[in-house]
Amino acid sequence: ARGPDPSTSSTRIRAPRAESTHLTPPGPPSGRTTGV
Repeated sequence: ARGPDPSTSSTRIRAPRAESTHLTPPGPPSGRTTGV
């Protein structure tokens, strides 16, 4: 499980980061995206 281990770590760090950014600022970014 040495291959999937690092792969999961990278995906887990990239997934939560992208989701956190979308879930964290769902107000200002959402309005900006809708306005644009």
